This record gives sequence, structure tokens and C-alpha cells, in this order.
Amino acid sequence: MNFKKTTSKQTEKKAKKAIKHKKRRLSVLDRIVIVFLTIALLCGAGGLSVIGYIIATTDTDNLISQMNNTEPSTFLDQNGEEFAELGLESRENVSYQQVPQSVIDAFLAIEDSRSISTTDLIYHALSQVRLQILKADH
Repeated sequence: MNFKKTTSKQTEKKAKKAIKHKKRRLSVLDRIVIVFLTIALLCGAGGLSVIGYIIATTDTDNLISQMNNTEPSTFLDQNGEEFAELGLESRENVSYQQVPQSVIDAFLAIEDSRSISTTDLIYHALSQVRLQILKADH
């Protein structure tokens, strides 16, 4: 048997070649999978952030009271006929055409009496500014 003596430089060269051969380039499919997984991870993190924000800013104290519907639930039998109505108040939705004209006129009269003209608003704002100036001077 013939054994060659190898120097440390030759050993290093062989080791480097072995490492180069072990490194393989990523194929196009591998790159696509990596990009897809990265995007999915970022979208998942963003979605969790949005859900966390919604949970953190939700007022849970009045959540149940906000969910109450003032319109009662109507129960129908198998023939489609009403047999029960359940709710705190007895209400029914109506269309605009079903509202009597006298009710519409009364509602508009109340709203008109509550409205403020633009000049009234300007005079009120100016008087508030004058009061603030007088308070600041004294």
C-alpha cells in the first residue's frame, strides 16, 4: 500500500472542496416556497395584531347592553303562523309610507324649533370669545 503524506494545506483544500460540494444552490421552487411562507408569516402576525387591537379597545362593560335588540322576537309554527312574541317591549318596524303625515309634521316642527341659524351661532361664538378675553384681562 502506498500512503501519501498530506500537508495541512492539502487537508484544508480538501475540506473546503467538501464544503463547497455540500452547499447547494436553492432551486426556484425552494425560493418560491420561502417567499410564500414569509408572506404568510407576516400576514398572520399582522392579523393577530389587528385582533389584539380590537380586543384591547373593546368596551366589555356595556357589551351585553349594546347587544340587546328592542324589537321583539317572533316565533312561528310549522305552518308559518305566529304563535309567540318574546321581548322587553312590543315594537314593530314600519316603513316611511306607513307613518301618518301628522307625525312627520310634528317631528319636523320640533327639529325646526331646535335648529340654530348660522348668525345665531356666530354671535354666540363671538360672545364666548369676548368673555374669555375679559376673564384673561382681570
